Amino acid sequence: MKKNISLIMALLIIASSIMVSCSDSSDDSLGNDSSAQSQSENNGTEQTTQIETEEEIPELPEKKFDGRTFTIFQCTHLASEHYAPEENGDVLNDAIYNRNLSIEEKYDIKFNYLDTAYGSYANEVRSSVLADDKLYDMLSGHAVFSAQLIPENIYMNLKDVPYLNEGLEYPWWNQNVVNDLSINNKIMMIAGDIGYFNIGHVEAILFNKKLFDDAGIEYPYQMVLDHTWTYDNYEKIIKDKNTDIDGNGKIVGGQDLFGFSSMKLFADVMFFYNFGGSCISKDENDMPVLDFMNDENVKRIETGYKWMVENEPYMPDYPGHDDYSIEASHVAFKNDLAYTFCTMLKNLSVLRDMESDYGVVPFPLLDESQENYVSQIDGGTSMVMLPNTCDPEFSGLIVEAMARASTDTIVPAFYEATLLGKYSRDEMSVKMFEILRNTTHYDIGYIFSLGTGYIARDIIYKDGNLASYYAKNEKLLTKSLEKFAEKFTEQN
Repeated sequence: MKKNISLIMALLIIASSIMVSCSDSSDDSLGNDSSAQSQSENNGTEQTTQIETEEEIPELPEKKFDGRTFTIFQCTHLASEHYAPEENGDVLNDAIYNRNLSIEEKYDIKFNYLDTAYGSYANEVRSSVLADDKLYDMLSGHAVFSAQLIPENIYMNLKDVPYLNEGLEYPWWNQNVVNDLSINNKIMMIAGDIGYFNIGHVEAILFNKKLFDDAGIEYPYQMVLDHTWTYDNYEKIIKDKNTDIDGNGKIVGGQDLFGFSSMKLFADVMFFYNFGGSCISKDENDMPVLDFMNDENVKRIETGYKWMVENEPYMPDYPGHDDYSIEASHVAFKNDLAYTFCTMLKNLSVLRDMESDYGVVPFPLLDESQENYVSQIDGGTSMVMLPNTCDPEFSGLIVEAMARASTDTIVPAFYEATLLGKYSRDEMSVKMFEILRNTTHYDIGYIFSLGTGYIARDIIYKDGNLASYYAKNEKLLTKSLEKFAEKFTEQN
């Protein structure tokens, strides 16, 4: 089979639809940055997702399983990734429904879905595998909670699973996961086009176009394309923008205007990774080792301290629920009370009736020496695993078939639902979404809870001093990694 998928063509069609939908308006859909798209065509930095290859990709076999049930066990909050019981007119739901239906018909199987709360997910998976009850053919769970089972020999090494072992090198599986979340050269969990949260849980920077226009600030699109979207240029936008608009002598979140806003546990965690940072590297045996006391990480922490502390953003605490339509920072941005804002792409849905237009861009670079933008995935995203009790021939074939079928069905549907659902308001967002998708990142210390996931956040809220933190915690962190390696080696 020659695979020739051109997702970018679908996205350009979406972009043209956006332009047509905006053509009746007297306002320029790109505002003060209308020349950005034409200028970007020759700047050499345009990033797209275009899977085109003349390489022969092995065909999946034409097998029939005589109505065999394929059971997917999911976290309840992630269930919509794979479960669509019927068509309902929603473009994303219907794409999932039709993908599943095509797989059922092609292989003569029947999907079955079970789910549980993410807090109990790991225990239920562990119990099932240890009991050898063979209940589940595929697992789709909360990334961080699923990773807790990695050292316990609960999951299959996907490199040993038929069909998946050949498919892992292809772009429908996220190659950052393949390369960076392996342990001892084994791949226990995977993500990619099979689930739209691979892009939906990316955190991005939104900017309020009305506030930018009123202040005479150029939209940052061209800087993104020119590789000059750095923190220093971003800080010029947000610095000294906090304003006491009600005149009561205080600047209060949710009432007054801020240069930047984000719920805590979003930007204050992700800035470090998106600046290219990590606390963990791999040794010669592909095992994680502590590696974060260096000059580059010092600069990342110092820059994060300026952004998250010195610039005094509005950053309310996590409210204890995931209804972002009423979360304070989302409400503030919707009400034109923040020039810039951080959230996950899936949460753009809660801004669908926002009156002012907004744009979407990646996190800024630390500086121009940072080679690429980085778009760290939130730890609540989904991962696919195969329990050690499943039939690898059956599970490997169906999971690989689902992934292959998703690149030109689920992914375009997510873009269409997001870009045409009034969640994002101009065609330049197509380019920005492609950059975000192409730069998704899963940090092993963060996803595997190796004691380093929130280090940067802890340091900036203390004093911003990486050296003193490292001196106090190096031995503890090193010992934690050694215990992880020891347990993994014993069980695997």
